[in-house]
Amino acid sequence: MSATTTIYVNTRPVEVTERKIGYDELIALAYPGEAVTPDMTFTITYSRGADGHGSGSLTVGAEVPVKKGMVFDVYRTIRS
Repeated sequence: MSATTTIYVNTRPVEVTERKIGYDELIALAYPGEAVTPDMTFTITYSRGADGHGSGSLTVGAEVPVKKGMVFDVYRTIRS
Protein backbone atom coordinates (compact mmCIF):
# COMPACT_ATOMS: atom_id res chain seq x y z
CA MET A 1 0.00 0.00 0.00
CA SER A 2 1.34 3.44 -0.95
CA ALA A 3 1.66 6.18 1.61
CA THR A 4 -0.54 9.21 1.06
CA THR A 5 0.42 12.86 1.23
CA THR A 6 -2.00 15.68 1.97
CA ILE A 7 -1.85 18.62 -0.43
CA TYR A 8 -4.26 21.52 -0.85
CA VAL A 9 -5.94 22.27 -4.17
CA ASN A 10 -7.98 25.49 -4.24
CA THR A 11 -7.98 25.40 -0.39
CA ARG A 12 -9.40 21.83 -0.24
CA PRO A 13 -7.28 19.06 1.32
CA VAL A 14 -6.58 16.22 -1.10
CA GLU A 15 -4.80 12.90 -0.43
CA VAL A 16 -2.41 11.81 -3.20
CA THR A 17 -0.14 8.78 -3.52
CA GLU A 18 2.05 10.06 -6.35
CA ARG A 19 5.53 11.44 -5.64
CA LYS A 20 5.05 13.99 -8.44
CA ILE A 21 1.92 15.70 -9.66
CA GLY A 22 1.30 17.27 -13.04
CA TYR A 23 -0.72 19.94 -14.76
CA ASP A 24 -3.53 17.64 -15.96
CA GLU A 25 -3.91 15.86 -12.60
CA LEU A 26 -4.25 19.18 -10.79
CA ILE A 27 -6.97 20.37 -13.19
CA ALA A 28 -8.88 17.12 -12.57
CA LEU A 29 -8.55 17.58 -8.78
CA ALA A 30 -9.61 21.23 -8.92
CA TYR A 31 -12.60 20.65 -11.21
CA PRO A 32 -13.68 17.01 -10.67
CA GLY A 33 -16.07 15.59 -13.24
CA GLU A 34 -15.91 18.64 -15.51
CA ALA A 35 -14.89 18.25 -19.12
CA VAL A 36 -12.05 20.44 -20.32
CA THR A 37 -12.92 22.20 -23.57
CA PRO A 38 -10.69 24.02 -26.07
CA ASP A 39 -12.04 27.42 -24.96
CA MET A 40 -10.67 26.89 -21.40
CA THR A 41 -7.24 27.96 -20.22
CA PHE A 42 -5.76 27.22 -16.81
CA THR A 43 -3.20 28.94 -14.63
CA ILE A 44 -1.65 26.79 -11.90
CA THR A 45 0.55 28.19 -9.15
CA TYR A 46 1.98 26.42 -6.13
CA SER A 47 3.72 27.20 -2.86
CA ARG A 48 5.27 25.34 0.09
CA GLY A 49 7.00 22.91 -2.27
CA ALA A 50 10.03 20.68 -1.84
CA ASP A 51 13.64 21.94 -1.89
CA GLY A 52 14.38 23.78 -5.10
CA HIS A 53 10.67 23.84 -5.98
CA GLY A 54 9.36 26.09 -3.19
CA SER A 55 6.95 28.08 -5.34
CA GLY A 56 6.20 28.62 -8.97
CA SER A 57 3.77 27.81 -11.73
CA LEU A 58 3.02 24.78 -13.87
CA THR A 59 2.46 24.77 -17.60
CA VAL A 60 0.98 22.12 -19.89
CA GLY A 61 2.90 18.85 -19.49
CA ALA A 62 4.86 20.03 -16.43
CA GLU A 63 5.00 18.27 -13.06
CA VAL A 64 6.46 19.03 -9.66
CA PRO A 65 7.53 16.87 -6.68
CA VAL A 66 4.80 16.57 -4.01
CA LYS A 67 5.42 17.62 -0.41
CA LYS A 68 3.08 17.38 2.57
CA GLY A 69 1.11 20.62 2.97
CA MET A 70 1.90 21.87 -0.52
CA VAL A 71 -0.63 24.42 -1.81
CA PHE A 72 -1.92 24.58 -5.39
CA ASP A 73 -4.17 27.27 -6.86
CA VAL A 74 -5.84 26.31 -10.13
CA TYR A 75 -7.59 29.14 -12.00
CA ARG A 76 -9.85 28.52 -15.00
CA THR A 77 -10.60 31.09 -17.68
CA ILE A 78 -13.22 30.52 -20.36
CA ARG A 79 -13.04 32.49 -23.60
CA SER A 80 -16.42 33.67 -24.77
